[in-house]
Amino acid sequence: MLKKILAVIVGIAVGILGITLIQGVSGQMYPWPDGLRLNDKDGVKQYINTLPIGAFLMVILSYVVGSFFGGMAAKSLSKLNQSAIIVGGVLTLAGIANAMSVPQPLWVSILSLLVFIPIALLGAKCIPTKA
Repeated sequence: MLKKILAVIVGIAVGILGITLIQGVSGQMYPWPDGLRLNDKDGVKQYINTLPIGAFLMVILSYVVGSFFGGMAAKSLSKLNQSAIIVGGVLTLAGIANAMSVPQPLWVSILSLLVFIPIALLGAKCIPTKA
């Protein structure tokens, strides 16, 4: 049981790392304006409204990469697809929190929430199950 819990925790950590790395690249491509603070809700909303579609696609890509490798990590440690599904579920909950706190186009919110579990499961399917 402890091994399964550890597999989920590692999968979540790997998923968050993947998301963070891709969003770091995105931050280099679409830098935050000087002087803009996260607590300036109107300023953040105005900035987000100026972003090109590529910036939002990078967000989706970060979720795909994080989910995929998080699912792979969980399955490789637990040997169970269910571990990857749990990782995808936890990342989905984090995505919901993000969608509620950061202004973004509706299509980004919807697409991002549809990505986590299936892509985590796809990552898990790439890990062979030993007979």
